[in-house]
Amino acid sequence: YWQLYARATVPLAPLSFESVSLFFRYALSLTAWKQVGETRWPLRANPSSGNLHPTEGYALLPALEQIGETAAVYHYAPRERALERRALLDAKRWAEMIAPFPDGSFLVGLSSVHWREAWKYGERAFRYCQHDVGHALASLRIAAAALGWKLVLLDGVSDGVLSNLLGLDRDKDFTEAEREEAELLVLITPDFSMPLATDLKPLTTHSTGLLWQGSANGLYALVRDPGKVETLKAVMGSEFAWQRVPGCPSGLPLYLLKEGDYRALAARVSCAQDIAADGAFSLAMIADYRDSLATCGAAFYRNLFWEAGMVGQVLYLEAEEAGIRATGIGCYFDDPVHAAFGIVSREWQSFYHFTVGGPVEDGRLSTLPAYSFEEEQ
Repeated sequence: YWQLYARATVPLAPLSFESVSLFFRYALSLTAWKQVGETRWPLRANPSSGNLHPTEGYALLPALEQIGETAAVYHYAPRERALERRALLDAKRWAEMIAPFPDGSFLVGLSSVHWREAWKYGERAFRYCQHDVGHALASLRIAAAALGWKLVLLDGVSDGVLSNLLGLDRDKDFTEAEREEAELLVLITPDFSMPLATDLKPLTTHSTGLLWQGSANGLYALVRDPGKVETLKAVMGSEFAWQRVPGCPSGLPLYLLKEGDYRALAARVSCAQDIAADGAFSLAMIADYRDSLATCGAAFYRNLFWEAGMVGQVLYLEAEEAGIRATGIGCYFDDPVHAAFGIVSREWQSFYHFTVGGPVEDGRLSTLPAYSFEEEQ
């Protein structure tokens, strides 16, 4: 698992039918089925709010043996474990599109079907969809790393261009189907050593984790950007101690703010969900909301939720690696979170909650394989 985060430790897989199949299996496929009585539902590699899965994945691939004789746009169908060809790409257009990138590169797009969340969660659905995009984005990045590939977010592509590229702007396709909204486009490439003649953006750090428990019960702050420590001290309550936690690695800026039992508070700010209080620790992710929007524009609002989702995806994986479990909490109360940490300005905002702890198995549930490979043979 650690090799996914270390450069040049995973052998580089050539772009092929097999590697593309593995990429989507690791990133967006089904991982298991759960069943209670006659009711059965699937789980996926990319988690989703309420398991409703509004995120759809697309691939723009060159001609590949066993996939297609020409470049094309594909939709990934997780249940069928298949690429569905949506459109052929003109050879000249594909050559122009891929020319700035290293050989063996391809593109992946994500979209959201907002109604899949909105019917249940109302106005919060947009937030949840963006969390899910972040989880899927991190899942794509981890899947790429497992094959020795790299991922870069292409932030110079407008929503309109991306909609046209993925075929989401054709009204006739959605007369009786749920609308999809284009979210993002990423480059999957085997090589970053050559200069890339395009507007590329590495995924950056904006959020800070506020922990409810630690080595001693209390409130903690994990400041992912050390340059924000003094800013946070000024924004948050003056009563906090800001003591570095002894024994932490030098590169982990974890601070004890205040000792105490905050389990009830953790549950209360997470829509009174006991799961936020019963684990090893619970956290809220906050970000420099106004500064990010002023610097990057209003559309960057989505990116803040994407990053929160990405952090959540890594927490899922790290918990599994540690032999415990984790879960995202999309239902939370913004203002009580801000009040708990003395935040009165609108510059910093709460973006996502998470809880980590030991698993409690539900004996009523049965776990079944994701795919019946034997039936396909």
